[in-house]
Amino acid sequence: MSKSFCSNRVGIVAGIGCLTLITVLALSWLDQRCKEVVRKETALYQEMVNGITLASDREYEAAIVILRPLVAGFQSRGFSTDNLTALIDAYLMSIVHADEPLEFSHDLNELLPVLEERMPRYGWRMHQVGWYFFRTGDLLSAVTYFKKAIADFEGFGDFRESADTYWAAALVNIAQGEKALAIANLDIAEERNYRVYNKDIFVADGLAYEHDPWFIRLGMQYKDFWPTIEAIMNDFKNDKKAASH
Repeated sequence: MSKSFCSNRVGIVAGIGCLTLITVLALSWLDQRCKEVVRKETALYQEMVNGITLASDREYEAAIVILRPLVAGFQSRGFSTDNLTALIDAYLMSIVHADEPLEFSHDLNELLPVLEERMPRYGWRMHQVGWYFFRTGDLLSAVTYFKKAIADFEGFGDFRESADTYWAAALVNIAQGEKALAIANLDIAEERNYRVYNKDIFVADGLAYEHDPWFIRLGMQYKDFWPTIEAIMNDFKNDKKAASH
């Protein structure tokens, strides 16, 4: 066996050994990277679950703190629509239901383009935005988003779902002192979901309104709110008396 032949064999073996070592190192690096990615993704999912749980438990301000940084992260990573939807819906609900929603105006302004342009249209989201503006004193924007919610609900044939928004729109009319418009929207809410929004329930809930934190706040914000509610309840009571004779 020639010396050159042996040298070639050694060179080949050495090359194979070097290639094997490189392959092992590369696989080890990939394995570590995969584990790192999995850990990060798992941590994101866990944070999402924690934030949604807080929102479900009505710990809205704490939920906002956790969910806020996740929205951009989930969008950039291309997570499934279902996960992104669950995250954004919990985030939106937390903003709207916070004790002081105006403190989270920046959150809502950042979220609005996502809701309007990237998320599947769903009346519930526009309804929540309408409530945010209603709670923060912007009646014109509240009307705009309640109209969008109704259009989305009706566009998908969700007429029963739209009853809640017609009722909310009636509250905006009440805040504006527009009794006739409020009654017209209450009538539609009653037609769409009689068991929840009929006139008897509206009158019976009169005392509850006075103790409801949201209604108390609305009464403080809008001077026509309580007088218009009382006027509507009196009309409904009189209509019932007249119908019974």
